[in-house]
Amino acid sequence: MPKRNHIADFLLTKVRTEEHFLQIPYFTWWFEYNRMEIVEPLAEAIPTSRWGEWEELVNHLPEVVLEQIQKHDDSVEKLRENCARLQAMLEERGELPDLYSKYMTPELLAELQTSEAALFGARWPDYRFSYLAQLIVNQTPSDCSPLYTIRPFWLRYGVEFLNLRKAEPYQTVIQESNTIVQELMEVIQSLDRSLTESLESIYAA
Repeated sequence: MPKRNHIADFLLTKVRTEEHFLQIPYFTWWFEYNRMEIVEPLAEAIPTSRWGEWEELVNHLPEVVLEQIQKHDDSVEKLRENCARLQAMLEERGELPDLYSKYMTPELLAELQTSEAALFGARWPDYRFSYLAQLIVNQTPSDCSPLYTIRPFWLRYGVEFLNLRKAEPYQTVIQESNTIVQELMEVIQSLDRSLTESLESIYAA
């Protein structure tokens, strides 16, 4: 039997991490790169330095596991496309700028002792609406990590922005997203079981 390589454990950790983020839910959508940071096609997540190990593992995996990997990657692509659609809709419609004008006031900035440039960092000013749309797509909670420079503002008004997801114009894409996530979760759970069983068989003494 082949010696267990790092990619085997990497894949298991990968799918379990994806499941964790989808359960939150947090899609890890990244508008600058038109992709998701953590929920992604499995082969694309393999470090180039480990590609040989990946190819070796694929040669030993049963067909059913390879099919599940393909289903996973297909579902991830559907979710990516859906996130991109919602991002575009949020940027193109007028609700986002209206909310921004309502809540991002000089009085608030003075109270928070900050500035718009500090809140948005490198995304200020050209990509501030794109970034807010990304936060909405990802369902970023109002009590997001302190690593988010937008946190002081999002703590106050994040819920108001997230409520845009309930607006009628976005319901079709939101419902499609929920369906895709449900399918992807089922694929991930099935893949986790099958991959675990296959690896135990492949690397059995």
